[in-house]
Amino acid sequence: MGYFLVPNVRKLPSVRTTTNNGGTLTVPFVAGYVGGRARVIASASIDGKVLAETVLVAYAVPGLVSLKGGQMPDTDVYWIGGTTDHPQGLNFYVQDSIASRLRPIAESLQTRVNGQKLYLQFNDASLVQGGTFTVQAPSPVSPAAYENPFRASPGHLAHDTGLDQDIGLCYTTSWGDDGQVHRVAYSSCTSNTTQTVNLTTLKQFACQEHGVAQVHGKTVNNVFIGTHYHIRFVGSNENAPGC
Repeated sequence: MGYFLVPNVRKLPSVRTTTNNGGTLTVPFVAGYVGGRARVIASASIDGKVLAETVLVAYAVPGLVSLKGGQMPDTDVYWIGGTTDHPQGLNFYVQDSIASRLRPIAESLQTRVNGQKLYLQFNDASLVQGGTFTVQAPSPVSPAAYENPFRASPGHLAHDTGLDQDIGLCYTTSWGDDGQVHRVAYSSCTSNTTQTVNLTTLKQFACQEHGVAQVHGKTVNNVFIGTHYHIRFVGSNENAPGC
């Protein structure tokens, strides 16, 4: 995936050039997608002999930081979302300018029902290096795990740059990370509305932190079913959305 970008020429899958007087050369390479690796084969002809070497070039979103134990203490939220493809803890990375915005949202949305404190469930943010999430687990039919960076769903393509945070529709009475033992499924909110995170309130506090909150979900038999909330934050130099 990706291509070489040669000035005043075009995007090329391969390029032939010569070194400068110092024996070096530089050719810009544009990644095919965020957070991945490219296999680059380099060959050189010297006195009629051809030498070749294959290298793997990795690319990632710079500056991503973990929410857990940093700007977002475990006592503020309940962590969910880990799978066999991306184990718990590897899915809570965001840009550093976003980390400080999530804590006031979590604190503002905490509530009590009959004296019991309730916490937001923080689901997927981004992976350690950004990029799409693995969308197919190993199986006898497909022995390797693959990613599809060009498919919006599944794959969490919207989560590839550290600007997004998923939040469960339901509150939970637990905080911290216990491997999702006390995770409250979105279907539980339909039968117990006291556990439902209010979207209007979430939108209000997200907006104050330069974020936009929406319902995400899936369509079953032409019926949309909300499964979680999704907050998309704007860059650190942008103005806040109109609240």
